[in-house]
Amino acid sequence: MRLLAVLIAIMIGSFSLTASAAPNGGTPLYSIQLGASAKPNLDKFSKLKKYGHLYTVDVGNGMQRILLGTYSSKSKATRVLSSVKSKGFKDAFLSANTLGSDEVYVVQFMSYSYGEKINWNKLQEVGTIQVDPSDGKIKVINGSFSEKYVADSHIQNLKVLGYNDAFVRKINADKLLNIGINYGNTITSSGGEVPIFEDMPIYSQLSEYERKSVVILDGIYSIHDKANNTFIPLNQYTPGSIGGYVVSSPTTPTYSAPTTTYPSTTTTTYPSTTTYPTTTTSTVYEPATTAADVYVASSVSYKIQLAAVRNYDDVLFNTVRSLGTVSREDNGQGIQRVLLGDYYDISSAQTALNAAKSNGFNGAYIVTYTNGVRGAKIN
Repeated sequence: MRLLAVLIAIMIGSFSLTASAAPNGGTPLYSIQLGASAKPNLDKFSKLKKYGHLYTVDVGNGMQRILLGTYSSKSKATRVLSSVKSKGFKDAFLSANTLGSDEVYVVQFMSYSYGEKINWNKLQEVGTIQVDPSDGKIKVINGSFSEKYVADSHIQNLKVLGYNDAFVRKINADKLLNIGINYGNTITSSGGEVPIFEDMPIYSQLSEYERKSVVILDGIYSIHDKANNTFIPLNQYTPGSIGGYVVSSPTTPTYSAPTTTYPSTTTTTYPSTTTYPTTTTSTVYEPATTAADVYVASSVSYKIQLAAVRNYDDVLFNTVRSLGTVSREDNGQGIQRVLLGDYYDISSAQTALNAAKSNGFNGAYIVTYTNGVRGAKIN
């Protein structure tokens, strides 16, 4: 508990530095930080919902910030902070983030007043949703598109579901907040302590090849089956299933029959063949090299950017995990890019992109990486 308190104190101190001005001198977006916790209970702050949108942001190390609202005006945010403190939340403070320059087209299909009861599960029938909680309303968004004509065509998908008032708007991507499936309940971090791999009982049952194939994926030890490009949770894995197992192959050494010289009057016949005991050698077999393994040597790879979010929710990306590894990349401004891949040829990347879009990530696109460094976007 003491360690947790220290962590929270450090985090509060570091975030309070941003209240006076946005980092890097860019356009600021303000919010009210109510606290930080490993397991935030949003019910404690329910009476503050009339002042703004209540949400959490994962900051790593298993900790989450509890935030209220987004405000483009510092004076407006300051007035809200005074109201929050008057309700007994004396430790609340103003926090600011810098908005990036990326603007996207989105489809807004619902809008609610602060404090109004919202059925998040019902809204998510359209797929992945986000909100823009600024300017006194919680505006519900579906889709993120670089081209307006694509957003215009997406409206028809929402109208089929009964959202006849849906319309397209352009917005700074950094103003959008992600919504999790479990939003109505306490949102907890997917992080946490990971046990030491060498201390796990299964470790001694794995071959060296299998051990080298183990990765931590979304906080869970998984083994990478390269032949099928899938990841198997280690607690569901049967040792030897992906290769690297030891098999025995008998070999018979070649011998020459002994030659003996006898007196010419004596003839001795020896068998032409002699049976000798076989020896057993152990050979380690690994899966055959796949095309993906060959491409790894290349300096260029492709990833699919699924979304760019301020508060990441692991659950929202379950539908695309069969297409590749889901990872995150910080853009340096408090926004996390959610990526899928790598892929080592453009055809594989395009196939995965089409599948991702069919799973609701309509704004996804391909990005090149050279030696791990992000490059150009491919439309």
